[in-house]
Amino acid sequence: MTSRTIIRDFVNHLRPLLAKETLYMRENRIKRFFYWLEKNGIDYRQVTRSDIDRYHATVLHCGAGTRYKYLAAVRDFYDYFIKHDPETFTGTNPVGKLEIRGCDSRRLPNVPGAVAVRELLATADCRSVKGGTATTEELRIRNRAMVELSYGSGMRRCELTRLDVEDIDFDAKQAYVSGKGGKTRIVPMTATAVAALSEYIALRHASRGPLFVTTTGRRLAGVSVGLIYRTKYRTRPHLLRHACATHLLKNGCDLRLIQELLGHEHLTTTQRYTHILPVDVANAIERLHPIGVKSNRVTR
Repeated sequence: MTSRTIIRDFVNHLRPLLAKETLYMRENRIKRFFYWLEKNGIDYRQVTRSDIDRYHATVLHCGAGTRYKYLAAVRDFYDYFIKHDPETFTGTNPVGKLEIRGCDSRRLPNVPGAVAVRELLATADCRSVKGGTATTEELRIRNRAMVELSYGSGMRRCELTRLDVEDIDFDAKQAYVSGKGGKTRIVPMTATAVAALSEYIALRHASRGPLFVTTTGRRLAGVSVGLIYRTKYRTRPHLLRHACATHLLKNGCDLRLIQELLGHEHLTTTQRYTHILPVDVANAIERLHPIGVKSNRVTR
């Protein structure tokens, strides 16, 4: 069995389980591992833990989080074939338990605060510009609508690109979203998102088909969405998704409601999107601790 066939079988196994973009990255990580094996004359069926350590030390010159993802892909690959081809893979998984120093898979990036998000939304203002072309105005409104859905509804980048015009229910102020693994859910939309989408669809004179499109009318790709957020707003769609969950929690929203909004299968996944900042701890102690409260009352 060739390496190409091996990788194809593994990818086909993952296809119904992962989003298209995630599947693409997982496939590339496995291909990079096989390229290293072939370059060093190592049979994929005879890989040892020392080989994995050498691959980790000599090839993966990247951050701890990225190294974890590369080795996790290799681990999942061997888990799959040990289970589905026990005659070929008779040993244990050479990756074993992943313990990468300095890597905390639960750590989240710095999430922008509410004020920072409001400033970002202000830069995505969709008002007309004197002398601007219809195309320029259409793109501006499109971008504003995407940002509003990322923050207001917690949508993933891939979910934005999968939206069709008919998925938007303006009367109910909600959208039908196709999430990871083909799972669908209904999410509410903010008033500002509804306004931006209404104007955008009216400008396009669209009644069906892809919602967010390029200047040529083709469905906007996930890579393009990421580029728009980076170059125009200096952020990423997933950061606004993090901000959506974090700000809702800080304002008292129930964690299970946030889980439903984000489309997480397990509540533990939602808990990773919510984090307590040091300043929140300090404020809580100042307000609630018997010797930290700023008041003249006597505590017993």
